[in-house]
Amino acid sequence: MAQNIKRSICLTPGMLEELQIFASSKNITVAEAIRYLLERGLSLTMFTAVSYTHLRAHETELHL
Repeated sequence: MAQNIKRSICLTPGMLEELQIFASSKNITVAEAIRYLLERGLSLTMFTAVSYTHLRAHETELHL
């Protein structure tokens, strides 16, 4: 029996814009574009440069 599993993803503004362009070119929704890419084994991972101060702000005592 197939399950309909819902997942949440966080997209950067640039990534969302690229997905919107891709979806528009295929005449599909952004959700369908994400599913299309994932089904073909493509990763939606995107790295964004952040400052050292930003990284330190996320540290906890466990990280030190």
